[in-house]
Amino acid sequence: MISIDKLSGDAARLILKSLVESGQVDEECVTNSIKLEPSADFKRLTDTLHTLFCRRPHRLVGEDNYCTYLEEDQVQDCWSLPAHQLCLNLTIKFMEEYKIANEIEFTMLYGKAKHTQEILNKLRVDEPRAYDLLKKMNGWED
Repeated sequence: MISIDKLSGDAARLILKSLVESGQVDEECVTNSIKLEPSADFKRLTDTLHTLFCRRPHRLVGEDNYCTYLEEDQVQDCWSLPAHQLCLNLTIKFMEEYKIANEIEFTMLYGKAKHTQEILNKLRVDEPRAYDLLKKMNGWED
């Protein structure tokens, strides 16, 4: 019997792909496994997305509607707690929607988005009429 703990990432990936393709394991099962025991990569990406996108106040104990993600981080098994599970679910949805498979692909996508935003900001300042036309053509709002 092969020890799963000793498999390389490539070997584990090929085995999992084979199990999904043969119908022995479905993608929902894989997603649920990620939620139960996220890899270090998923944890880092979830932390990154939380840092970038969470707009709720943090560490304001006693206040309503604050994010408990950073408080949960202090607990050893934080990934089973509600804020971490919510952020992990959002990370999985984000990855599915933008068709990214890992941190490298996210970094590349984020870099392109940031570069595009810089171009749009420059256009807004240097060419306001062209920027307004672009906004109207795309139905954007400020």
